[in-house]
Amino acid sequence: MLRLPKLLIYSMVFCFLFAIHFVGQSGVAQADSTDIVSIEDPQLESVLRKTLQISNRPITSQDMQAIHSIEESSALGIKSLKGLEFAINLTSLHVMENKIADLSPIANLTQLTNIDFSDNEITDISPLKELTNLEDLSLSGNKISNLEPLTKLSKLKKIGINENEIADLSPLQGMKDLIALSAYNNHIRDLSPLSEIANLEILYLGNNLIVDITSLGKLTKLDVLSLPGNQIENIGVFKDMPDLALVSFHGNPVKDFSALRFLTKVEFLNLSHFGLQDLTFLNEMVRLKELKLSNNRISDISPLSKLPALSKLELNDNEISDLNLFSTMKGLTSLSLNHNQISDITPLQNLPKLFTLNLDANPIKDFREVEKMKSLSSLTLRDNGLKEINFLGNLNRLEHLSLDHNQITDLSPLKRLDKLKSLSVSENKITDLQPLASLSGLNELNLSFNDVKDISALYSLKRLSNLSLANNQITNIESLKDYSSYWEIDLINNPLDEQALKIIQDAMSRRLVIKHGAVITVKLNGYVQPYYGDEQPILDNGTVLVPMRRIFVALGASISWDGETQKITALKGQHKISLKIDSKEAILNNQSKQLDAAPRLRNGATLVPIRFISESLGAGVEWDEKHQTILIKNQE
Repeated sequence: MLRLPKLLIYSMVFCFLFAIHFVGQSGVAQADSTDIVSIEDPQLESVLRKTLQISNRPITSQDMQAIHSIEESSALGIKSLKGLEFAINLTSLHVMENKIADLSPIANLTQLTNIDFSDNEITDISPLKELTNLEDLSLSGNKISNLEPLTKLSKLKKIGINENEIADLSPLQGMKDLIALSAYNNHIRDLSPLSEIANLEILYLGNNLIVDITSLGKLTKLDVLSLPGNQIENIGVFKDMPDLALVSFHGNPVKDFSALRFLTKVEFLNLSHFGLQDLTFLNEMVRLKELKLSNNRISDISPLSKLPALSKLELNDNEISDLNLFSTMKGLTSLSLNHNQISDITPLQNLPKLFTLNLDANPIKDFREVEKMKSLSSLTLRDNGLKEINFLGNLNRLEHLSLDHNQITDLSPLKRLDKLKSLSVSENKITDLQPLASLSGLNELNLSFNDVKDISALYSLKRLSNLSLANNQITNIESLKDYSSYWEIDLINNPLDEQALKIIQDAMSRRLVIKHGAVITVKLNGYVQPYYGDEQPILDNGTVLVPMRRIFVALGASISWDGETQKITALKGQHKISLKIDSKEAILNNQSKQLDAAPRLRNGATLVPIRFISESLGAGVEWDEKHQTILIKNQE
């Protein structure tokens, strides 16, 4: 028998008694100074304190064990999750739009069922591999390429992995409980790993590299299928999928649409961007409720009269001039006809259920017909050359109204529209806001790109939560200083005085979101291009640089990116542009060109010189000094 020295025996007894002292009574470490939890990231600590309703005292492991859900933690700049490892009872964790790269602190939180880490900086998801109770997982907007760590997570029902670097879906093939998968904007080609996931009901795979969709024919429970922006030519498999209710595959080189005849149960269909002229193949879709046909070559809409269930219809950017058929489509509730050739809107008076109407950029002769459309709750009349809006004065059901990009000076016809919740009159010639003072129900108001100086009339608008006053002539914002209801105000490109800047600092200390200062704006064919956060254009010695993908897409060019060589290639018709990060040499149609500023990377965004890109693709470029705006006119 092995004999142990007395000293060793005494040591073992002491350790045993020491352990009993701390584990004994409740089975968990007591909440005293010895088990204070250190939270590395101050923003995460703030979230935890709010969740726990703890202000000053230290957070203990016992506190952490009381946390079951973390929700209000989006867009706070959180970089580290260290400290969360003590939240052993956590079931739901939502930390979207932050700067998290390392998931290891949550590797042992096996009670988790719901995770959302969308829009972070994650590349490695191996810390998730043992979280076998997960049912709902969102990892969109990261830099993930390998899904292998998900292989054992057999309870997953919903997965969101949009906007990553994923090419291989095979780690998902054993997930028998998976109901919904969203994986658009990746590098996926092969769909065969999905063929045996028999319970799959919802599938979003837009903007990938998919050519063949025949393997989806086995998914008999599939209800929603979205495949826009791929390389699919053959949709014959739809013959085997008669139960589909929602189908979207625009942006694919499909030529034969005959298989759509078999989708007799479809309720939503997106057929935009196909160059369609003949719509007779829609005749059997008697359950169709919502149909999108924008960006085609449609002039004859008579086949639509055979769709008795149709209630929502989009026909933007077509060749429609005659609206007479619409007078028979009494079930329409929403109709969008932007950018057509419509001059007479009289037939639309006879649609008693029409709540939403969009008529932007049409050569309409008489807008007084709108006055008779009493059922409208939402109306857009952007870019119609409007100078006066008296015809709107009695549309007292209107809740949403957009009149951007016109020549309106007088808003007084709107003063009786007391149900308005959102109003956008950007890019007009407005100076007087007094008619808006009576619109007490307004939640959102866009007055950007006007000539407003006095905003005192806004003082009475107590419910405003989103206010845009960008690119005006405002110096004084006293009327805004007492309002805690505003959560987002845009004051960019205004000559604000010192007192205004003090008011802004005070408001921001109360966590209001206020944008101010000088910012470069980009307009394409008269329309402001949206840029957010790190995507904002920058000025480098007189050269403006903008995010590459947005400008190339806006100008109609396709783009490819080689991460290894950091080379950008763009194609539009006969035009070919090659750029390289940090190089002032560009290749335009096989000829070398010198750039005033080199393309660069900034916080994950690739910035390129906007004038060179625009002019190389056949667009004209001007600079508006007053509004700090680049004006691009696409000539093609």
